[in-house]
Amino acid sequence: MSGLLYQVRELFGEEVIVCRADVARTPDTVAEQGIRGIPTIQVHHRGRRVASYTGQIKPPDVVETVEAILPQ
Repeated sequence: MSGLLYQVRELFGEEVIVCRADVARTPDTVAEQGIRGIPTIQVHHRGRRVASYTGQIKPPDVVETVEAILPQ
């Protein structure tokens, strides 16, 4: 999973913020975000969740979502 996060960060540079949480150490955050499966990737824009991927995640799907919300 972290490989995908590094790819996103490399691809978009300073245009995105990539965060990673350890679910065992942050159970309150997991519950607050409604995470019910691992792995989960959430994409937020202006404080709102715009996409959530759980399970087998395809990198092109995440990249496409991020590209759609970034300014041209």
